Amino acid sequence: MGCCGGKCENILFRNAKEDDFVESAWGKGRASYIAFRGFFTLFLVVFLVWHLYDSFSRDTLYFTKADNWGYLLLVVYFIWALVLACVGYCRKHSSEVSPLPNETEKEAKPEGRLPWYFQVQWLLFNMSFTVAFLVLFAYNGLVIKGEFNIQDVAVHILNSVVALLDTLVCGIHVRLLHVVYPMCFGLLYVVFVLIYWGAGGTDAKGNPYVYSIIDFSGDPGLAAGVCVGLVFLAVPLSHLFVYLLYRLRCVLVRMYEKKLQGEREEQAFLRRMGRAPIF
Repeated sequence: MGCCGGKCENILFRNAKEDDFVESAWGKGRASYIAFRGFFTLFLVVFLVWHLYDSFSRDTLYFTKADNWGYLLLVVYFIWALVLACVGYCRKHSSEVSPLPNETEKEAKPEGRLPWYFQVQWLLFNMSFTVAFLVLFAYNGLVIKGEFNIQDVAVHILNSVVALLDTLVCGIHVRLLHVVYPMCFGLLYVVFVLIYWGAGGTDAKGNPYVYSIIDFSGDPGLAAGVCVGLVFLAVPLSHLFVYLLYRLRCVLVRMYEKKLQGEREEQAFLRRMGRAPIF
């Protein structure tokens, strides 16, 4: 059964239906789901291009910022998910006998094992959404000092709105043990900040840090405490928030399905009554 009564296997990307990655949890048509994904993918890409152009024109050291890493990750997830949704839709409506993947691949695949491209989508989903809500709660509270422009709103607020909507619409499962992946993402950024600082890197104004709250030169104790707190406290709390949204989606979907079932039973009853003799 494995360690922890088989629960430790939940840390892997296994035991999920492939349709969960290309269809809505609400059972709507794939075409409307693709339209949903396409709209928000276009929205995110447009703001990314605009933000990149503005950042490089002002030399703001775009790729040193954690919030920009998170936004890039979110864009990659939406593009990846859109491509897979489109491929799944085309293959379903094509003359091919087998769905994605083909039957020979499906037979050779171990039980419970997802194709690599769905595993990548699941990984991107976990990391990008957890980081999006982390940026919303932690970054806006610790870094921004009340000065917002439209790009700040897109990168620090609207990205989490998009993540919220996608969590409630998509069919991807959220598992608590998957918190290790966004934590690894956070650790990777901490390592980058340490290397950048050790190499003499500065922010756009020449200060020896990327964020003033993570200043290893001025206050190494505070900087280390913030890094540890963000990775081992803020990231798990953000992932817990994503998990609670997932549980909310499950409840709402069950209520919706029960309502549909009741309507179908009522229609069937009325049809039977319509065919029944009056006397």
